[in-house]
Amino acid sequence: MARRIIVSGNCQIGGISAALAGMLPDDEVEPVPHIPGDPGSEARHRDAVAGADVWVTNVSPTVQRTVGDAAPSAPSPLYLPDVRFFGFHPDIVHVQFRDGGILQTGAAGPYNSTIVLAGWRLGLSEDEILARFDDATGRALGHDRSWTTHLVELKRRVDLSDLDWAEVYLPLARGTAFMLTDNHPRVDALIHLARLAAGRLGADPERVAFPWEQVVPDGLLATSEVWPVYPVVAAPLGLDGGFVWRTGSGQLLGLEEFVRRSLETYRIVDPDSLDAPELDDPRLVAALRGRRPAGASA
Repeated sequence: MARRIIVSGNCQIGGISAALAGMLPDDEVEPVPHIPGDPGSEARHRDAVAGADVWVTNVSPTVQRTVGDAAPSAPSPLYLPDVRFFGFHPDIVHVQFRDGGILQTGAAGPYNSTIVLAGWRLGLSEDEILARFDDATGRALGHDRSWTTHLVELKRRVDLSDLDWAEVYLPLARGTAFMLTDNHPRVDALIHLARLAAGRLGADPERVAFPWEQVVPDGLLATSEVWPVYPVVAAPLGLDGGFVWRTGSGQLLGLEEFVRRSLETYRIVDPDSLDAPELDDPRLVAALRGRRPAGASA
């Protein structure tokens, strides 16, 4: 008999549920987005799980308990990690306003560059900010040495889940950047999580091993922003780096255009309205203030 499999969570569940549907063709796989704080989303989540035979999710244990308490008939969840990893993109910063809300009008939507945003707050010119996108500034900010720190946080997230660290990470560490941004994995990473879930759900090993990466569309790549891996980050990892951003509308931006558009959007923002402790890091301030573009006056 076909099982009703609910896959709930954030934007990562699209790729996971699509792959699971291929690996478990005799079951009904339904993605159910969970939007924290949205009563309608929370009600749909609760109702879907209450009628499920299998519940696969990446929502936090706290949310799992809340849903389980509200839907006593819900099956025990198979908890997949919510993958968030800054290792490839240590310059990304998400900024809130002091009175609530998120700064999400930059050139790359809610993904802001620490270098650009902090440089703007310090009153640096566009040329001065552009000059900071070099290896020397990256090394001063520790971008070439931050991988291990971010890996520790990723391991913490995986250890909270029902999956094992080695089975999650080792296949991902194959010489590619498996993240599009800090919170959007590439589709091959999501399919990898789906394979681990499908194995636990009794899927045919041949279907699990099928190269789903060739047929499952990458919804996050198609509809959301993509952040580049800077050369100073890429070099220690044996990768090729560069400066090309992709906007949510599909535009490709080089470094100069990205900085220019970012600064244009920040002009309507009051710097004092931002709640951004990361931008007050003394190391960041020193690195941005201490150097000027070639030919600039002292």
